[in-house]
Amino acid sequence: MEEYNLFDHGDILEHEAVDMIRERFPYYELVWKIYIGNGGKATKADIPGYSFDQKRQNFSEHTYTVLESIYIINQIIESKVFISKVSSFQEYLEFNKSFISFFAHLGRSRDNIIKAAEILQIGNENVTKIRSGLAETYKARCIVIHGKKIPLQLDEDGLIKIPILGTSEQKAFAWNDKTHNWPDAIGMDDEYVADTCEDFFKKLLEILNNSFALFFNTIKEELAKHKCEIKFEYNEYKTKDDFLIMPSGTSITSEQTFDVAKAIEFLNQGVSGKSSTNGRNGSSVYLSEKKE
Repeated sequence: MEEYNLFDHGDILEHEAVDMIRERFPYYELVWKIYIGNGGKATKADIPGYSFDQKRQNFSEHTYTVLESIYIINQIIESKVFISKVSSFQEYLEFNKSFISFFAHLGRSRDNIIKAAEILQIGNENVTKIRSGLAETYKARCIVIHGKKIPLQLDEDGLIKIPILGTSEQKAFAWNDKTHNWPDAIGMDDEYVADTCEDFFKKLLEILNNSFALFFNTIKEELAKHKCEIKFEYNEYKTKDDFLIMPSGTSITSEQTFDVAKAIEFLNQGVSGKSSTNGRNGSSVYLSEKKE
């Protein structure tokens, strides 16, 4: 039976982001393949006999929003703006725009993955675990977006450092925008912005991939219960020169399978353990295994 895949059937975002998705966010495609799809006219694929299309529509909109923000975050990191020398006001402006945008999309991803989990009704306990796993990410976003300007400093190579962000009680001498003033940052531990952002992005991706593992399991069980499956019926309607930004809610193929038990175990543990990625561009193992 023919299946959807993001490269051939995705909308413009999904097509352009396919390499990033398959390397860093592979479970997006797996969920999309069985539950969203793309009829070829910026519409979801049909699931004959499925009676909860409004739920599916809402879920697709929130998960697509997550994808958009993740792709923008990835593009910011890949631009190397956080590891580029800052020696002029214009270079500082470019850095600052990317810095604020990074944390805005971090928070947007967090809000929408929680909404998607609630819509899919994966259980209050699991939703709580997702929310708890992203607590530090959310606090960092609030410090950057809603707090006063974080004091910056340049190293000898013109790279920007910031104080460690006070996202937990354990970080007693970290930056807290409500209790500290700029001179206080002089005695604080600091780190490069590039490292701060990469760490938060990895933590976010861990939670997202494991959350999508639970989504996949929930969707598979629901479709089996109602004896439904997505219908492959893709009609190519774009010309090569067309530029369309209508989200399609499209497709996926992947060689990876879910280990739902490990995903649940991961959410139980939170994100305090070791990262599941091997370096920034390392292979992604996100609780999956290759099919034989």
